[in-house]
Amino acid sequence: MQERLDLAVEERERAEEQASTFSRRRARELEELKQKARDAERALGRAVEDKDDLASSQKELRRQKEDLERRAAQANEEVSEVRQAMGQLRDALDDSEKQARDLEKEKADLRRAFDETQNRLEKLQKSSKTMSDELRAIQTAKTRALDSNVQSSRSSTESSRSRLTSPTPKSRAVAAQPSGTADSSGIDYVYLKNVLLQFMEQRDKKHQQALIPVLGMLLHFDKKDEQKWTAAVSTR
Repeated sequence: MQERLDLAVEERERAEEQASTFSRRRARELEELKQKARDAERALGRAVEDKDDLASSQKELRRQKEDLERRAAQANEEVSEVRQAMGQLRDALDDSEKQARDLEKEKADLRRAFDETQNRLEKLQKSSKTMSDELRAIQTAKTRALDSNVQSSRSSTESSRSRLTSPTPKSRAVAAQPSGTADSSGIDYVYLKNVLLQFMEQRDKKHQQALIPVLGMLLHFDKKDEQKWTAAVSTR
């Protein structure tokens, strides 16, 4: 009986010991689980923080991306404007160069026309001087012819008077008729025709104005007539 009691006590002690061991193991496992739960909570908190940080980072990246896209679009627009301005400047430069070439050509043409006009003016001045000399010679010849006519007329008159007073009236001499190089008005119409033809053929007003004094000497212009002819040439 005592042996059974001892066995029962041993079994109870062994059972209590096993229960204590199991309880300690369970407590240790529970503590480990609690620690794991705390670690999981901390990890979850860190994950939430990381998620928030990631969301903030994504938001910042999205903002930076939008800002970069906006700046890129603005830069592209500025590049387009710069290219357009460069094109306009290039066109303006081409136009300026073309205008410069045209001006150089026009300058050369004007210089050539000026030289030609200068040469024609010099020739016309020489021709005008020659015409003036010829006109003076004609006027001198006309004056001499008029003087000769007057002298002949006086001689004829004196001869007639002497014949009227002569005792032999039947002997009558034939009076000579006066002659001259120009017509009764003293104008050389061939020379005048040539001067008028040159005047009408001239396209340059300066050349025409240079011929007016010659015409004035031929047609006996006064100062007022020359002014009228000069004004008429200037207003053409």
